[in-house]
Amino acid sequence: MKFISTGNMKTYGEYSPIVVFCEKCSEWVAEADTKFVSIEEDFQGKDLLTYICPYCKSSQKSYRVGK
Repeated sequence: MKFISTGNMKTYGEYSPIVVFCEKCSEWVAEADTKFVSIEEDFQGKDLLTYICPYCKSSQKSYRVGK
């Protein structure tokens, strides 16, 4: 999986080992830059994070992915 950064990861982006995908922005966002809402586990045990995107301010759901 290739991660494309357009410089949006402002606070922790370079150092954050976990990223989430914002469908509205079509960007990978550092998890540490988001506002946490909730987290749940899917049937395979993967973490699904609900968060507020710091750029478009919309509520999103994404799997947590290590870079």
